[in-house]
Amino acid sequence: MQNNVDFNKIEALRGRRAMRMPIQEIKAPVSKPVKQCPEKIWSSLTALSNMNRPFLGAYTVKMSNCDGLVGDFKQGTTGDCWLLSGLKSLAVTPIGADIIRNSIIKNEDGTVVVNFKGANKSYTITEEEFNKAAKETVTSPDGVTEKKYSSGDADVLLFEFAMSKLKNEIAEGKVGSDLPNYAKIIVNKDAPIEGGAGAQLYYLLTGKESCGISTTGAKISNTEKVIFKDNKEKLSKFLEKYSIDNKKYAVAFGVDKEISVKDLTGKDYKFIANHEYAVEGTFGGNIIISNPHDSARKTIIPQSEFLNLGVSLLTYQNLKDDNDPFDKELTKYLTQRVKADNYINEHF
Repeated sequence: MQNNVDFNKIEALRGRRAMRMPIQEIKAPVSKPVKQCPEKIWSSLTALSNMNRPFLGAYTVKMSNCDGLVGDFKQGTTGDCWLLSGLKSLAVTPIGADIIRNSIIKNEDGTVVVNFKGANKSYTITEEEFNKAAKETVTSPDGVTEKKYSSGDADVLLFEFAMSKLKNEIAEGKVGSDLPNYAKIIVNKDAPIEGGAGAQLYYLLTGKESCGISTTGAKISNTEKVIFKDNKEKLSKFLEKYSIDNKKYAVAFGVDKEISVKDLTGKDYKFIANHEYAVEGTFGGNIIISNPHDSARKTIIPQSEFLNLGVSLLTYQNLKDDNDPFDKELTKYLTQRVKADNYINEHF
């Protein structure tokens, strides 16, 4: 869901609506993509998607369905695409799936506990609270009524509600004094769960540092201080590394402006600005992407097209190892190091 953020005060966090920095043509090594997706493989991807796809939005989820496994879902009206895409990008990796499963404890009394290891906080969710969140709706000025939180997988709704509790406490100053800036970022104090990046979720669930790369550059509007540099070459190198072991990393990203590209079926796919997407893997030099608006639908685009999307911020976490030399090279682009994070927290 596109977030409503006051970018007159700051254009940061994810480089959203940022002033573009000149991007030089960089001839970085790029995997040769498969020009056409073999029909058999495409059919298999579709079949797998449909097998795991619940009747999204057609029924009310139950807390008893929480099993620690993140399936498919559709985002509600809440602007928490960063959270949903972060969960999805973790869930498609073996280590990430274990992290999610181990963050949930089901009690004998029917309540469920969600643990945020990075914040050293746990929240107990009752069935009454869960059911209320599942049924909660929002009506737009033109009379359209939609669900506030996600539809589909019960675990996703559970994390949304637990994250709402955590971020409300962060906004109130009750949690987070020892958290890195990007892990306690609050974009909208009236709706703390809205706005963020995958890095925030990664840290809150694991307590491990996350990395960020921007290819567009961004500035703080009132100082013109550049907070992200043009790192198209570094993004290319990361994608090469990711393609070798895509189960080692959780990856989510956003783009700085609306852009359409052709996927492997030849159809135009439109990426939305100010919105977070999950990277679910690679296929023959191509990137597999899902949108939290309907995570069951996968989009596959060539890596070369991905490099030209205008990625405002791609965040990732090495789930398998501590930061290796390649990751350490990128730590200077961590959102933790960006002074604008403090600016957001101090100027609501």
